[in-house]
Amino acid sequence: MHTYSIYFIFFMKFSHILLLVPIATAFTGCNTVTSIQYPAANVNKTLSVSSETTSHSKSVAGQHLIENTQTTVSGQKNLSQSALGSGTFGLLGSMTAMAMDKSANHNAIKKSTLNQAIKFDKLLNTDLKTDIDRTLSPNIKMLEMNQASDIKITPYAHLSFEYKPKVLVSYGVVSEFLNAANNNKKARREYQFISKQNKYTLPELEANNNALFTDGANKAFALMSQAIAYDINHNFSLNIFDEQKQRDCSNAYSFGVSFLKTPDNSCIGVEKDIKGNVIESTIFVTEQ
Repeated sequence: MHTYSIYFIFFMKFSHILLLVPIATAFTGCNTVTSIQYPAANVNKTLSVSSETTSHSKSVAGQHLIENTQTTVSGQKNLSQSALGSGTFGLLGSMTAMAMDKSANHNAIKKSTLNQAIKFDKLLNTDLKTDIDRTLSPNIKMLEMNQASDIKITPYAHLSFEYKPKVLVSYGVVSEFLNAANNNKKARREYQFISKQNKYTLPELEANNNALFTDGANKAFALMSQAIAYDINHNFSLNIFDEQKQRDCSNAYSFGVSFLKTPDNSCIGVEKDIKGNVIESTIFVTEQ
């Protein structure tokens, strides 16, 4: 058997653990931009918030999932990124690098007060119930958490040690549903929160019973919940922009985001590809 055949077999056997491509990139790639739409406003639909953990655009090889949480940790060593990027270590070398990264990311957080069972499902569920009610839509029904539904909503947080000694804190939501713009094939859209301040030292995040981390989550999921409710109810278009909001909503971390016209002062935006097409797989919500 040829050497390349052996490597191919190993790759196929272990490829399920190689999370190499961010979710947004996976949907946009280098092909034509996929149009993604929730079921029409006049179509009955159910949604439910999930307590599960999901892959997301911050997911990287070698990340660590804090046990019983929806929070992942990365960036302590980044050996796997170097191994996978260079292609010189081979599959087994890359797997070893990922294992080392995973261990390092676990060690970075294991003595922290953040290393506890913190989930965002109940927080987002409460916010979404309120925001869905505000849409006054008779066609959207909010179910209890973890129910089979037309739209599955999963929150997450990510901590990256890439900018040591600072920790980059990210919050987001992944929505899974049948794409009305593509013959009801399965689709997912991610909502990412862009904060005015998103890097802290670990002691800063841990102070006062993780106050910065908790307060950041409260703010992020409240604003993303509103954007999700508007999106599901088709209260904004991904191709109608607002020049005033482009001035009012931009911050130091929102470079490249084009802000949309919405029913209120919400700061909701999208990115475009090099051809000027909207990348519909990710929606950004900035801190106001």
